[in-house]
Amino acid sequence: MPVLHPIDADVLFKGVSIKAVYAESDEVERWVKHVRGLTYHRLDWQFRWGVAHVLYLGTEVGRIKAIREVESYAYCLKGKLGSVVNTPPAHLPRHQGA
Repeated sequence: MPVLHPIDADVLFKGVSIKAVYAESDEVERWVKHVRGLTYHRLDWQFRWGVAHVLYLGTEVGRIKAIREVESYAYCLKGKLGSVVNTPPAHLPRHQGA
């Protein structure tokens, strides 16, 4: 059983999903803590719809940078990163498509 870090409630409830992660929960926990410590982004993770999601809280520019940095540390994940989950922050308008 993994030792989980305290949840950052703001990231959990206000953050956006930036990556899907396919790995065991203890590995996701270890990896997100590692990436968070190296990048200083407000990151956390949770299972949604049967998949672990990396959550980010911050600016839109920071979100784009966080995605790139999360991808750059994929080599130290014992698992697989999924595609970017295109979930815009709640305060940004969503495209209504034609």
